[in-house]
Amino acid sequence: MGTRFKRAREHYSAPEYDISTREIQEYLQGKLDVVVSVLKQEKRYDNLDNIKISVGAAKASDTFVPLIVTMPKEALESEASNMDNEIPSIWTKTEENEEVRMIEDLEDFFRMYTFKKDDLKMLKNREYQRKQHIRPSYAASVVDMCRPKYHIFKKGSEYVDARVIFALDPVRVFRDMLCEENEKQEDVDITITGIKKIRNSQYEFRVVKRRNKNKGNNNDAYEKDIETIFSRLS
Repeated sequence: MGTRFKRAREHYSAPEYDISTREIQEYLQGKLDVVVSVLKQEKRYDNLDNIKISVGAAKASDTFVPLIVTMPKEALESEASNMDNEIPSIWTKTEENEEVRMIEDLEDFFRMYTFKKDDLKMLKNREYQRKQHIRPSYAASVVDMCRPKYHIFKKGSEYVDARVIFALDPVRVFRDMLCEENEKQEDVDITITGIKKIRNSQYEFRVVKRRNKNKGNNNDAYEKDIETIFSRLS
């Protein structure tokens, strides 16, 4: 899939790409449309509208800009699934004593792009926050945003819209976007070397793709993953 994105330059013999949040949105939307089309074959979802997402980013520091996704409330279902699962879903919210959950297939789709437990552990580390110039309050907000919220948007006291909103890990998204058909994702290492704001919550990322030379080394795996996000800007 990597050749569809704008090649920026050769970076130490590794391909480098400029990818905007708009391109990320188009990519994720295309994959999500396939998931929804399969869902609509089930009787209980046959009236499911096409779910359109919006993708932006929130700048936590000069080197850390997590992706922020919003999607319509149709992505939720009132009857929570997998209630017998020993591992509770992080995609659950409680509002006015009513528990709702994202449709299971949509949950599974987005889970591959979420920050993982060890990523969040690193974000909560005060020493690491100081090193990467991330305010503790902002780090806490990012961690909280990793649990999808059902947010009601208002203009004054007037209701405007209600959306599901959550954060995604840009490195995991880029790894999926740039992985060729003959490559495995675990063989690809992604480094963000530049972040440029376009307007409002729209950003452009400069991304370097390399072969993962440390495959099979599980020591400090979570730190290695999160370090790719907090890479030094060129």
